[in-house]
Amino acid sequence: GQSSPAMISSLVFFFTLLVCLASVQASSCRQNSDCRGISRFGRAQGSNVGGRCVQKTRFLCNLLTGFGGGGHCAYNECAECLNNHDCGHNQSGQKCTNFSCKRRPVSYYNPAAGK
Repeated sequence: GQSSPAMISSLVFFFTLLVCLASVQASSCRQNSDCRGISRFGRAQGSNVGGRCVQKTRFLCNLLTGFGGGGHCAYNECAECLNNHDCGHNQSGQKCTNFSCKRRPVSYYNPAAGK
């Protein structure tokens, strides 16, 4: 027989809930004071800024819930960086994206271009 629309909706909801629960990531902080300071490099080298607790969301959870997952898709994490200067020396080829240091694609990073 054919599946009813209600049954299909129930299966989709159950699958979404299962994926969200499987991808639960515990928060590593609740407030800024739970995080270690962030060291600055470049022009501000040697300086240190207070830690930052930032809210992030699990993309897959948001996608499956139609971006309506609310608090179920969110978690807190200590920021690794606030700007590119927090990701090490300029020659490291990293940039700050979504509070994490990410390596720039080789095709976009040319250390000789700045000289």
